[in-house]
Amino acid sequence: HRINGYVPVSLVMLANISGLMIARKSFGGTVETQMFVGLLALATTVSMAMAWVNIKRLQIAQHRAWMLRCVSLLPQDYP
Repeated sequence: HRINGYVPVSLVMLANISGLMIARKSFGGTVETQMFVGLLALATTVSMAMAWVNIKRLQIAQHRAWMLRCVSLLPQDYP
């Protein structure tokens, strides 16, 4: 489970960086769009960081709660 945990953390951080890079051009690049993308990147980064801290402290219940919060923030727009 530990190795599989590094994969989502890496992919979410990569997605956050990529999203911040294209926020100015996507959907017209309005200020509202840029702010929402920034807020979403910040929220998922903080959630992942809190989950990481809690798992290092062996607080499994809090780790699980923060990971669920992070996953709930991710866009779910599958066709």
